[in-house]
Amino acid sequence: MNKRAGLFLFALLSLLANIAYAQQSVRVVILPFEIHALDDLSYLQKEIPTAIQKQLEQEGAKILILERESAPSQEIKAGRFSVVQQLGIQTGADYLVWGSMTWLGQNYSLDAKLLASTGSEKPHAYSVEGEGIENLPGTVKELARRLALKLFKRESVTQIRITGNDRIEEDAIRRVIKTKAGDVYNLKAIADEVKAIYAMGYFDDIRVEAQTVAEGKIITFRITEKPTVRGILVAGNTWAYDDDEIKEVLTSRKGSILNINTIQSDMRRIEEL
Repeated sequence: MNKRAGLFLFALLSLLANIAYAQQSVRVVILPFEIHALDDLSYLQKEIPTAIQKQLEQEGAKILILERESAPSQEIKAGRFSVVQQLGIQTGADYLVWGSMTWLGQNYSLDAKLLASTGSEKPHAYSVEGEGIENLPGTVKELARRLALKLFKRESVTQIRITGNDRIEEDAIRRVIKTKAGDVYNLKAIADEVKAIYAMGYFDDIRVEAQTVAEGKIITFRITEKPTVRGILVAGNTWAYDDDEIKEVLTSRKGSILNINTIQSDMRRIEEL
């Protein structure tokens, strides 16, 4: 391939990548949030939308924040969502987001609604609670994460189940699983979890099922444990050690689950005698 052809191919691939990105881009209008608090926290009316904007733009969304005087507050309160949708259409947005924050002592509730600019679907409601103004950034980030699941048509993991383990405690298996309830469903991450469980050395087979429910995906790991060690025999030793002395350095035990990692470790222990 000559240099000119290479440059043309690079430009073409870049163009296609930009087109694909543009097709996936989501446009969102965020309205000022209502603040209900005894103290003057009116500055949060803009700061909360700005924080949400930052998070969603990192995901690839295009965000427009409206000023308070441009927000259809009365229509929202009256539930006239068709009028709100017209605002989305006029601004070229795919979705509109609005919400409120309510304080009670040191506790607060951050509530938001997400409405598509077209269609008859009702607004999706989201609510995140927190305590202390210092924890507000994390709460807003969690709200933005939940909004992103809908905006980018992603599915979340709602529950992780483990079945088939008779002797290995479930907590031990869960400790090597990084995916948690609430995370975005990701096939690569699930494949990594299978590798991590296999690496424990106790299992012959691991199968994964992903059940779709209204809230997202229920992930089930169906595992088959390795057989039990029924006995340990030492044969072929011509060294100055008898069988019992060799067995003393072994960590494998009769009645335990066969573990290839433990066996390999025992082999090294014997070699080091």
